[in-house]
Amino acid sequence: MYWEEPAKAIIAEGQAAIGPLKALLGDQRAAPMWGSEEAAEYEAYRYRVCDYAWALLVSIRGEKLAVPTDPSARDKLISEMARSR
Repeated sequence: MYWEEPAKAIIAEGQAAIGPLKALLGDQRAAPMWGSEEAAEYEAYRYRVCDYAWALLVSIRGEKLAVPTDPSARDKLISEMARSR
């Protein structure tokens, strides 16, 4: 996984982006990707808005990002992130 320029800009905001991203942790709308490789990854992961918010928060914290394929495994991580400060 890699970040495009808009995501890099959000990550660069650091602490200022945490509140708005945490507000998206409950948003389960689909967040499809376009392009041949990206679409194949979307089919495997079925990314949602909350998944991107969680991943961006992990990156802002400087933690290693490992994205589980199973949405229920991601939901556990998202719940932990929502409860954290």
